[in-house]
Amino acid sequence: MIAFLPLATVQQRWMFYTSIFYGFNLCLCIATRLFDALMSMKPTIVCAAPLLFETVESHYLLLAPWLRAVLKAGTAAAALLPAAPRRALLKRVYRGIHDVFGGNVRFFLVGSAPSRVSTLKFYASIGLPLYEAWGLTEVGFMTWNIPGRARIGSVGVPVYDDALLIEADGEIFVKHTNLPCLGYHDVDPAEACLTFPKPGLMATGDLGYFNDGFLYISGRKKDIILTRGGVKIQPAELEAQIKTNPYVEHAVVFGGDDMPALKAVISMRGKAAGQKRDIQSWVESLNRTAVPSKKIGKLIFTNEKFSRENNMLNRNLKIDRNVVFNKFKSELIG
Repeated sequence: MIAFLPLATVQQRWMFYTSIFYGFNLCLCIATRLFDALMSMKPTIVCAAPLLFETVESHYLLLAPWLRAVLKAGTAAAALLPAAPRRALLKRVYRGIHDVFGGNVRFFLVGSAPSRVSTLKFYASIGLPLYEAWGLTEVGFMTWNIPGRARIGSVGVPVYDDALLIEADGEIFVKHTNLPCLGYHDVDPAEACLTFPKPGLMATGDLGYFNDGFLYISGRKKDIILTRGGVKIQPAELEAQIKTNPYVEHAVVFGGDDMPALKAVISMRGKAAGQKRDIQSWVESLNRTAVPSKKIGKLIFTNEKFSRENNMLNRNLKIDRNVVFNKFKSELIG
């Protein structure tokens, strides 16, 4: 395995613990040397945030249409073969992508932020399955997709029996007699009680639901937008729809307060001609089928990459909505 995120992230530390317990090798590197490390160390399992996989996928999405058609034909041919030769053919057809990750990967584990369904499907189609998991720094992994029991779009099945509760408002609570985290240092007790209302119970702040035993995350409770009309909107659902356009790298939807309509900040992939027009047409098509309160009234485009260096991504590679809002505040409330 390979670890490249800060060790303040509990999932990265679990990689240390499991490598010691099970006796496999663990490569450490800094994020800026990740691709060099992947190619030289050739790991069999890679655990990372969606950004890594979306970055590699973006190069495929920006290929000439005729070349992608040829590759898709190879995918269709591979689907007719038994498992072993199918994997071998996919590895040859998509050798460039396999080689970026060292050419020896069995599967990926992805978490820390929501994954695009299109990205999950893409990697599954090229013989590099992404198994999405969900958890928190305070409690570690709580659900995961695993080989033989996986469903694209979900964050998997619970790791522990009866450890998750869904409240009436959709918030997910963790119930466990031995929570690894019992509170926060130097935080007002009244505020801490919002997360740890009683012993053995923790509010995650994530909203979700179960379907056939698999957990689906619909967004963050604190991110809910309350429109001027009093309608509550979960921006993650709209952002996921916008990001199905291949030219969109990041989409962040804002609304409420001083904004009479929803507005979206769009970070584009590359600078190819026609990208902005294609995205505008896509959002217009979404608006035609959306209820009035969920229509996007304005798009704000940027070619600036969201990164940890400009603080638009936090250390776990999640979008920092406050930083993005302040960066584009004049256009959002103007």
